[in-house]
Amino acid sequence: MRRKWWEYVLFALVLGMSGLVLVTEKSSSNASGPSQAVQKTHALDLTRSIGQSFDWLDGFLATTAFALPELDDLPSLPSLSASESEGDQKTYMIPQGLVTMEHYLLMSSYSADGSHQSLLYLWDQWTGQAVGSIVLPGRVHAGGLAYDTKHRMLWVAYKDEERSGVAGVSLAHLLLHLWSQEKEAISLDEFVAIDEMAEVSYLTYQKDKLYVGYFDVAGPGVLASYSINACGNVSQKPSQTWETPKRVQSLTFYQDMFLFSISYGNHSSKLVAYQATSLKEKDLPLEKADWVLKLPPYLEQTAVLEGKLLLLFESAGILYRVRPGITPIDQLVALDVTQVNRLAKRLRLGKEKQTPLDGIVVY
Repeated sequence: MRRKWWEYVLFALVLGMSGLVLVTEKSSSNASGPSQAVQKTHALDLTRSIGQSFDWLDGFLATTAFALPELDDLPSLPSLSASESEGDQKTYMIPQGLVTMEHYLLMSSYSADGSHQSLLYLWDQWTGQAVGSIVLPGRVHAGGLAYDTKHRMLWVAYKDEERSGVAGVSLAHLLLHLWSQEKEAISLDEFVAIDEMAEVSYLTYQKDKLYVGYFDVAGPGVLASYSINACGNVSQKPSQTWETPKRVQSLTFYQDMFLFSISYGNHSSKLVAYQATSLKEKDLPLEKADWVLKLPPYLEQTAVLEGKLLLLFESAGILYRVRPGITPIDQLVALDVTQVNRLAKRLRLGKEKQTPLDGIVVY
């Protein structure tokens, strides 16, 4: 879409203002210590609510102050059906993507019945308070989010009736749309078609590269990296591709590691940790992982905040909450990966006894 000159000027002004706000808020936040939202945790309450089969996670897993919205009632969402009355805005949203963006935390969600457009939901990452929501164009799955910290661009996994790839919206555009309280869908600033896979299921950003992956339910998945140049443009061709385990929902880089979240249906999810050097290999089977951690079902994207790994579960959606036998997790959960690494090391050295009931496997 071709923009008018004054829109670029306005975007530049907003970007400058946002930079000032970010510096001010981060300075005040750092002065008072780490994020309050991550520090307000209650581990015992979470493990009790999940059930006895995950009791061993006590000490590794805790709730945070990031409470998910009532995803069955979002009055800001416009209906896609012209015949639907304007007052009937009830829909069933399913959470999918999660990413940190400056001092915000973003979550994407899609309409379970396809009657409404997809949504971005924003929190203040320092306080855990809800900031607002932004409507995405179309009824896209929005299965993954990535934020280019250098060029301040949010990327969304995007597939509609006409195209499949990654869609980009600048930070300035997002903030302008949010502050104006615009209820119409935000327009896209960029779109890059990804031809190497049937669709983009998840993505993440790391060191001038966009990592894009494809979820396959029956067989190995595909991961590809795309270089981002100095102007912020994403390459049309991948610099490298890998074969991944099946049913990968997200990829997150954490210190000198990267982690896949794997889930499908009402079965235990897996968090699979690899050394970053494994990316030099051609394939990434489970056997090359450092460890595999068992987690509750319906794990989606993860994100790093304050040294903890935030976990998003789609069981927060109302359709999962009402299903028998499912314990919904309607908050973002913080995992202490450092503690898991220590346990994995002790198991590998034989200093801890591993039983079949344990929720971690080391290689």
